[in-house]
Amino acid sequence: MDAWSWILLLVLTTLFCIGLWRTLGWERRLTHRLQTASGDDSGLARGLADLPLVLQTYLNNVLPAGDPMPLVARVELKQHGLIDLGESEPQWKAFKARQLVFTRAPGFAWIARIRPTIWVCDAYAQQEGSLRAAFMGLLPLADQRDGEALAEAELQRFLAELPWYPMLLLTHPALSFKQLGDNSVEVSIRDGELSASLTFVFNDEGLIDRVYAQERARFRAGKFVPTPWEGRWYAYARVAGVLVPQRAEAIWLEGEESAPYWQAELDSLTYTDAQA
Repeated sequence: MDAWSWILLLVLTTLFCIGLWRTLGWERRLTHRLQTASGDDSGLARGLADLPLVLQTYLNNVLPAGDPMPLVARVELKQHGLIDLGESEPQWKAFKARQLVFTRAPGFAWIARIRPTIWVCDAYAQQEGSLRAAFMGLLPLADQRDGEALAEAELQRFLAELPWYPMLLLTHPALSFKQLGDNSVEVSIRDGELSASLTFVFNDEGLIDRVYAQERARFRAGKFVPTPWEGRWYAYARVAGVLVPQRAEAIWLEGEESAPYWQAELDSLTYTDAQA
């Protein structure tokens, strides 16, 4: 390479490192907020018999038999998949992501690199939602923060991803339940003044097949629009003794049409006990 090529490579490498440093800064600040969020970490003396029958069957299927399930304080996931960035036409891009979930007070931080050069942080912490995206971590592409619609949408995400941390159905005091039918139950969560609910639908094997919201905030044309939403779960396998889905999909429901926009595969999943 000639001198100018080396200079260009050096500039791009420097920009990449600065962008990565800024993105890690997002994660550090969010992790601190999640760790310091006030909440009840004592757990809840909720027995299986206190839950709707469909949830009893589900938890008997997915939780390890024998010893009582430890109180989980933190969950870490790594994923890869595809995300649709288009608004009028599909623009699918590959991503890799790391997600931290804290359970003392509901919260998570999802940090993703969308190939080749976009960093995204989707989060819920201390009753506030946020969605940030930046080109190479430097040039802002999106910066949505706070607002009740976004906060509720992010709290719905925490709720929708319970299949990756199902022990919370037994231990989290902010959850409540209402059986709707033989294979469906409404699960609700309250965090301070904010609340969210989803319908969980179970398959013939007693596992969560999909979760559904009649309204979830969707950002379109510069504003949030309430839109029916569905999350689907596939390919259950045991990780750390817990039966969890290995694949997931998120879909906007538009009349008779469905618009998938996020598809992920689980690469790793770890649980940290509250006593650790």
